[in-house]
Amino acid sequence: GSSGSSGQILSEPIQAWEGDDIKTLGNVIFMSQVVMQHGACEEKEERYFLLFSSVLIMLSASPRMSGFMYQGKIPIAGMVVNRLDEIEGSDCMFEITGSTVERIVVHCNNNQDFQEWMEQLNRLTKSGPSSG
Repeated sequence: GSSGSSGQILSEPIQAWEGDDIKTLGNVIFMSQVVMQHGACEEKEERYFLLFSSVLIMLSASPRMSGFMYQGKIPIAGMVVNRLDEIEGSDCMFEITGSTVERIVVHCNNNQDFQEWMEQLNRLTKSGPSSG
């Protein structure tokens, strides 16, 4: 298994992209494939989450695996992250809530990804607005 760089993802144009070019968001801090549930939906959807310093981008693989489709973004500001593995008794799960976002439950593929998401998201959300 090669670790594979996120640069490969960003080399493909992202379908249905909105707003500024993804390159203006800066470097990808972390990315992984996850399974997410939206709000009260039972339906689970495979997504690729790309974490930037100010925003979390959600993509889905396009049907022909020729690239990615834009599925939405969550600003880091106002984001609240809670780990669910202790509560639900299920591994590698966390939720994203906040004033600007409907509750999302995220299932990571493995514990390594989960730990990384927890570390990075907590670091970003706890740091608050940077002065200057």
